[in-house]
Amino acid sequence: MASGGVTNALPYCSLASSPLTASIADQHGVTLRRISHRPRNPAARADADEKGVIDDFQDQLHADGSPRAFATNLMVDQATFFAPIVLNNELCLGCHGRAGRDIDSETLAILQKLYPQDEATGFALGELRGAWRIDIPLSALAESGVASDSESP
Repeated sequence: MASGGVTNALPYCSLASSPLTASIADQHGVTLRRISHRPRNPAARADADEKGVIDDFQDQLHADGSPRAFATNLMVDQATFFAPIVLNNELCLGCHGRAGRDIDSETLAILQKLYPQDEATGFALGELRGAWRIDIPLSALAESGVASDSESP
């Protein structure tokens, strides 16, 4: 971004974001992904359970402006952590805002080329872009000492 702006960063982000996310997940033994109701990459489309989480975050955002992260057990052998992604920086609008207003024509052309099924534009500041989902095996939590049984010390 610093050396060439949005149009320079887009091709890099398109190639680098998935391997970067995967390497962080591998390093920590978790599954890490961004999910969205309006994805840029179709692989990030929220499934039915995830859509419910996004709907809850939307409700919280409209109620008090502050959706809250939480953990749950969607599967017996893992804990799942969800954290909202709220667009809170004007810089985000250069790729996720409104075409012709926030996104210039050169950037829009690159987005359309890299992501022909893109649904991740038309957002405004303060709107929910999606969520982070982190699946953590309970065995990894137990090994780290984070998870413990219900006995008090």
